Amino acid sequence: MALGRLRRLVSGEGKGVHFAAVLFMGPLAAVAILALREMHLVARSPIWLIPLILVGGQLLTTVTGLWWNRCQSRVRLHVWIASQAILVTATIYATGWGPALAIGLVLVGQETLAVAGSSSEGVILGWTLSCLAIGQGLIALGWAPSLVPVPEVHGLAVLMGIGIAFSYRSLRSALIEREEAAALTESRERRFRALVQSSSDLVFAVDLTSTVTYASPSCTKVLGYEPEVLLGSETGLLVHEDDIEDLRATLGSTVGDTGGSVEFCIRVRHQNGTWRWLEGLATNLLDDPAVAGMVINARDVTERRTRLERQAAISDLGREVLRATTLEASVKSAAGVINRIVHSRECTITGVLESNRAGETSDAESELSWDGAGSTASSDQPGLRVPVGDPDHPLAYIEVFKDDLITPADEQFVESVSGIVLSATVRFGAEDAIRHQAMHDPLTGLPNRALFNDRLEHALSRRSRIAGYVAVMIVDLDGFKNVNDSLGHLTGDELLIAVADRFGAQLRGFDTIARLGGDEFAILFDELDTADQAGRVAQRVLDALVVPLPLPDREVAIGASVGIALTDQADTKADRLLADADAAMYRAKREGKGCYRVFEAAMHTAAVERMNLEQELRTAIRDGALTVHYQPIVDANSEHITSFEALARWQHPTRGFVPPNIFIPLAEESGLIIDLGRAVLFEACQQARQWHERLPEVHPSISVNASRLQLANPSFVSVVAEALAREKLQPSSLIVEVTESILASESGHVIATLNELRRTGIRVAIDDFGTGYSSFAALAELPIDILKIDKRFIDNLVYDDQGRGFVNAIMQLADTLHLETTAEGVEQLEQRDALAALGCTHLQGYLFSRPMPGDETLEYLARGGERHRPALI
Repeated sequence: MALGRLRRLVSGEGKGVHFAAVLFMGPLAAVAILALREMHLVARSPIWLIPLILVGGQLLTTVTGLWWNRCQSRVRLHVWIASQAILVTATIYATGWGPALAIGLVLVGQETLAVAGSSSEGVILGWTLSCLAIGQGLIALGWAPSLVPVPEVHGLAVLMGIGIAFSYRSLRSALIEREEAAALTESRERRFRALVQSSSDLVFAVDLTSTVTYASPSCTKVLGYEPEVLLGSETGLLVHEDDIEDLRATLGSTVGDTGGSVEFCIRVRHQNGTWRWLEGLATNLLDDPAVAGMVINARDVTERRTRLERQAAISDLGREVLRATTLEASVKSAAGVINRIVHSRECTITGVLESNRAGETSDAESELSWDGAGSTASSDQPGLRVPVGDPDHPLAYIEVFKDDLITPADEQFVESVSGIVLSATVRFGAEDAIRHQAMHDPLTGLPNRALFNDRLEHALSRRSRIAGYVAVMIVDLDGFKNVNDSLGHLTGDELLIAVADRFGAQLRGFDTIARLGGDEFAILFDELDTADQAGRVAQRVLDALVVPLPLPDREVAIGASVGIALTDQADTKADRLLADADAAMYRAKREGKGCYRVFEAAMHTAAVERMNLEQELRTAIRDGALTVHYQPIVDANSEHITSFEALARWQHPTRGFVPPNIFIPLAEESGLIIDLGRAVLFEACQQARQWHERLPEVHPSISVNASRLQLANPSFVSVVAEALAREKLQPSSLIVEVTESILASESGHVIATLNELRRTGIRVAIDDFGTGYSSFAALAELPIDILKIDKRFIDNLVYDDQGRGFVNAIMQLADTLHLETTAEGVEQLEQRDALAALGCTHLQGYLFSRPMPGDETLEYLARGGERHRPALI
């Protein structure tokens, strides 16, 4: 051990480098002093004393130096310094020079301060001055020789003592500055080492041969390698093959730029085989002797890059899904993104397409699935299963099959994709719903007119390639308005749904049934082999309504009228075919209902004529071109005029007189009857006011007809009140006539309207009584005052016992219910006498007068109602 320590001292290692110098200088100094003794330059002390002091003292200082250096304590420091000071002092005074050579103590003190530090200055000074004082004492006693004269030697010793103290103090100050600088440097180095060792950033030093000369301890935490493993390796050993050239180019670009830096981003293989992204800065410190290489500072940005990459993927997927035109394309894109980002073996998205199809299963476990390659789902269990939508009731599932573990980041990414899939599902579902709503009837779910026309045009376009007929049927329900008015709109809606189901059961899978509006349906038959097949199908449709339709709270029987139009020509227009079928349907209604008719060319002419007539009627009502004629109603006993019935008349400028049985039904079907009825009501009230003003003693009432549409209009009562108020007529001056069929429907709103009219004093009459099959019980509950007997019963009154019996029964019924009666169509005196005998209270007919314009009624009243026989009109 001592030899090893000696070798370290000789080689200059550590603080003991000066010990080696002292160890070799001792014998050399002994030889030099002996030589000087022979030259009489030093005192002639005993010759044996010189080697003893130098060699023995040298051995003593060496041993004490080793002892102190092994364990640096304060005691050992004193022993070590004392041995050196005593050796030097003994040598000085043994040669006779005394304090003159005390400069040796300064040199010894300097070396000791350099080794032991500034804190040893006091110890050094103390032993030096003590040894110097002892030497002076020995000179004074004569025990030690002195070449300096005795008087001057003590003064010189004092000066040397002061000089030694001053020198030590100066040396200590300089040493303190050096120690403080060294301590600061060491502190910074320790802090730097602590920061480097505890930092997660990587620090490498690379020489010009790209060999790693330094690797920070963070390599273990970041890459899984111990730093010693990387030392001496080539820089690109762990770098991804696609990034090696970029890294070399990066390092090469800074070789000629001393102190220059360049950024880089590369992939490095982790010890576990995964690839980590490193981002950092390479700095050229080749000219720095402490480094002599390239310093690479890098940090692991894998998580950040992965996060940014996934965010970018989500953003790109969102834009791609927004541009997608089908849900299938959106699902495929989502599965492909998951496969690419999560590095899965397979990704399936099951149930999305099914849940988006109206009328089909929304089960998320359906068989159809999509993945990046378009294959079906694997049979093994997925590593991750994420619901799309509400976890309790998901629209679908995203299943990820991966060979390695699913990370939380993977799960979070797939959940983000599920949100995009959900938005796509909702979006396309909403678009499908909007398209379905735009092309389907909201009540029955059947195609509407737009979709029916589209399919009809498609069927017609195929005629050039496929033989056979295309048939269009227009089906209009018979009596639906009665059901709607009597049972309510809710029941009417339920009836329409039930009818649609009945019709649908009679069709083939590729036939189309549509609801055009109201109670009108259209049916498209394609690829009929013969024309007569359409008739057989139409009869099946009619037969489907033979059995009453079961509704939630009742059964309802209803019929239909069907019009058929056929073609086998590709150039037939869809709207023309529909118009032809519509014309045929109206022919079926006019010919008895409950049947079908096939379109003929004459029907088209009639349909066009009807449409033109409707437009002309609309114009005539708007321009006030229609007039009102009045037919008197007389008392059956006195034949005094009691009232007039207001009747609309239309004298067309080119067509001539248009009969009421032509334009009144047309007005009812087109809805023009409301405007027409209002015009007749106001003109009739105005005429009644003229009667009352001109002939106050007569004071006849005015009777005005009201249609179903008028009575169903909520403003009808207010319109009547306005008409009476404008002409200052009493309500008792007005009679509102309604047909028996209207009251037979038992419409709650109509009955309520009539009750409100009667409460104001207006009387209500049933027109054409006997044709509506009203029951006695129902008649007793109706808000009526007058029964007007239909002309058909009056015609058979005189010569037919059965006809007389019918009229007699009506009279008895009216008498029981305390109702007035008016016989319509009285044209013969025999009819007048028979009706009077049966108890009829009022008469109306050509026997008394034809309907006449308002100005003629004044003359008629002035003559007292002179009876005359007008020409039939």
